Amino acid sequence: MENIIDSTQNQWAENTAVPLCYLSGGVWKRDADYSLKRRNSDMYLLLYTLGGEGWLAYEGQEYTLIPGTVFLIDCRREQSYRTVGTVWEFAYIHFAAPEMRAYVDGLYQRHGAVFHMTDGAALESRMRSVIELFRSYNASAAHLAFGQLAALLGMLYAAAEKKNGARPGELTSAVLAVLEEHYAEKLTLEEIARRTKYSKYYLAHRFKEEMGLPLYEYLTLLRVAKSKLLLQTTDLSVTEIAARTGFAGTSLFIRTFAAYESMTPLQYRKQYL
Repeated sequence: MENIIDSTQNQWAENTAVPLCYLSGGVWKRDADYSLKRRNSDMYLLLYTLGGEGWLAYEGQEYTLIPGTVFLIDCRREQSYRTVGTVWEFAYIHFAAPEMRAYVDGLYQRHGAVFHMTDGAALESRMRSVIELFRSYNASAAHLAFGQLAALLGMLYAAAEKKNGARPGELTSAVLAVLEEHYAEKLTLEEIARRTKYSKYYLAHRFKEEMGLPLYEYLTLLRVAKSKLLLQTTDLSVTEIAARTGFAGTSLFIRTFAAYESMTPLQYRKQYL
């Protein structure tokens, strides 16, 4: 089957001064015949299952890959993965980053290769953002992508810690509750602090520390995720959806949506017609 967005293949030149080499990435649908086995590739693979089902064999373990499942593997080690059933849809990023190697290896030693995301929309949006950054061949995009990849690894760590019982602290839980209930409203840091009864500076610091991304970026991702649901399930206009999901105007909504999804809201809706 065809990929649903174009993949990218690129390697930034050494003069970008960023310790990151991007190899490829994209969002693909693969049919029942798809399978791959390899080893001794000096890169990492981050792959998130969006739909259908896949299967992974890595380091003597076998994993079923359903929507919401993400794996991060070192491709120097033997790996095998394939479609299960008729179709497997996934987002992926191949990258090499020597300065991240110790962190990735430590993440594997502590939590393994496979993670289960409760907030898949945030992970998917960030991966799409990284893929779009990789389309640019310049130092600015390289620096931004390096930071985004680091944040992706932080999201995996946070998801694993949450699964193992390290729940978000009282402050972060309170903030998440406010965002979920009031995302459609105009929310300032001062208003969130007032509702949770914490200092806004301490609140912002602790939220980023525990969730792996800034509070306002999480709120934006939440609003985009809510808008996607409305685009899929209702006939509301783009203007109405923008208002219902907390965006300050239709133009801002369209720009923000396109930045995270690599398409306009109407283009996204057409996929579900």
